[in-house]
Amino acid sequence: MSLLLSPLFLRHGVAALQDELARLADIAQGLATGDWPPGYDPNDAVLLQSLLPTLREATNAPLTIELLRSKPLQFFFHLFPDYLRRHDAALTSEDRCEIQRSLDEYQRLTGIRP
Repeated sequence: MSLLLSPLFLRHGVAALQDELARLADIAQGLATGDWPPGYDPNDAVLLQSLLPTLREATNAPLTIELLRSKPLQFFFHLFPDYLRRHDAALTSEDRCEIQRSLDEYQRLTGIRP
C-alpha cells in the first residue's frame, strides 16, 4: 500500500509542520524542566523536524509514501485539521480540495482519521 502526495499538498504540509514546530518552540521556551502542559512532549518536535527535509525536497514533484502507519506520518497528518482551521481564509478551493483528498485517501488506506 502506498500513498501519492501532490506537490500542492506537500507545500501545505511543510507550512503545517513549520506552524507546529513554532508552537512547540514557544511552549518549550516558557517551561521549566518537567513542567509540561497536557499533550506536550518535547520529543514531538524532534520527530516532526525529521520530516521537513524530505517534504521540502518533494514540493516540486509528487512523493510516494510507503510506511503509512509510521508515527511521524501519523503526527504529520494529524496537523491538518488545525492547519485548515487557522488558514482557512488564505486557502483557495483548489488547496482545500487537494488537502481533503489527501486526508481522505490516507484515512481510506490506513483506517486512521486525521
